[in-house]
Amino acid sequence: LDKRDFHWLRQPDLEVLYKDAFSVWSTWAPAVKQVFLNCCFNFSRSITYEWDYERFTFLYICIDAIWWIAEKQYSIKNMIGRKSVVHANRMNAILEHLKLHENKDIVKKIVDVRSELFHEGLWGRENPMSSRVGEEYHAMRYLHEIVRRCILRIIGIQSSFVRSNWEGYMGWKLWN
Repeated sequence: LDKRDFHWLRQPDLEVLYKDAFSVWSTWAPAVKQVFLNCCFNFSRSITYEWDYERFTFLYICIDAIWWIAEKQYSIKNMIGRKSVVHANRMNAILEHLKLHENKDIVKKIVDVRSELFHEGLWGRENPMSSRVGEEYHAMRYLHEIVRRCILRIIGIQSSFVRSNWEGYMGWKLWN
């Protein structure tokens, strides 16, 4: 995350935002801090990958890291109990706990794309390096918006952007 993610803020507001985020981060255990930094690094690197499936993979690494942080910091696993092994339950619990926009249908699509990629080695029922723009591409874009908001929110940043509806971001409105 860099200043471009906060283009809507004036410099003094940005400095306060960074100080507030640092004050939250500094209370965390060293392992949680490291996982958060890894998550931010993977998020910032995700847009540099050439293939959509690579971007999706690194974004999903981020959502798993956010789950781990939420579990350590907020005992989020206790909210859903044994159902925590289901990835859709995890992502929905994160969104609910962080008070972010939720859409269980889109989360299910994202998890379905993840399962196909991670368990079958397929991206849209094809070789991952085949070029196609379909539901998988849009799942990657939605996941990007979810992760971006989760990173900001889990570090304590509350703003209209963080709480905004990630579904309609950039005019996308799929899977209706």
